[in-house]
Amino acid sequence: FIAQSDDGIQKRGQSSAPLYAVPEKGRYGMRLWLSIFLTIHAATDAWGGYIYLPVIWIQMVTGVAVIVWSGAGTGTVFWQLLPGVGVFAVSMVSREKIGCGDAWLLMATGLYLGIWQQLQLWCAASILAFLWTISGMVAGRVDKHTEIVLAPFVWLGYLGGACFGWF
Repeated sequence: FIAQSDDGIQKRGQSSAPLYAVPEKGRYGMRLWLSIFLTIHAATDAWGGYIYLPVIWIQMVTGVAVIVWSGAGTGTVFWQLLPGVGVFAVSMVSREKIGCGDAWLLMATGLYLGIWQQLQLWCAASILAFLWTISGMVAGRVDKHTEIVLAPFVWLGYLGGACFGWF
């Protein structure tokens, strides 16, 4: 496939799909919003064991508005929500062994990061949660009945990724 760059030169093997869902001028504002939202979600999940859905919905409406404002279109919104919709289906089938709040959080972060960075974030969060769980099992604080909250690990993964320039 051939993509045309900003300087008008066609380059073979490069995708024309944007890396971010928002234009360059809006990217840093979106990062700030995402940081604020993830801090709220991490706090409510860590201390209360829940994701506050009205905050998620505000986050999602804001994300969709910026995507539409950037001219990316509804197809972009669909693809960025798709992994979260998949996790939501798994949550329903497994009787919420994976919480619905985690699926909502995955959908919301996808609107801000785009599909590939969203998947990177969730891989990082899963690895952090795995390491925490293993260390808790070794220390005798975690067993098979312990609920593991995911939002704090998503928050840590985002902060770590932002420090390394991944997001």
